Amino acid sequence: VMVSDGPHGLRKQETMEDHIGLGKSVKAICFPSASALACSFDRDLLYHLGTALGDECQAEN
Repeated sequence: VMVSDGPHGLRKQETMEDHIGLGKSVKAICFPSASALACSFDRDLLYHLGTALGDECQAEN
């Protein structure tokens, strides 16, 4: 099990060396914050964002 905080997208470290999370994160998409997305009231947009985030998680599994 891998746990890391990525409140606006996936954040995965390449190694355990960088405890701050600045140096060796795997490149990923940074999505808008949840509060900004909620202001859109666009459920279709949120569905597609969830799909994209799921695809990214699967690719980095």
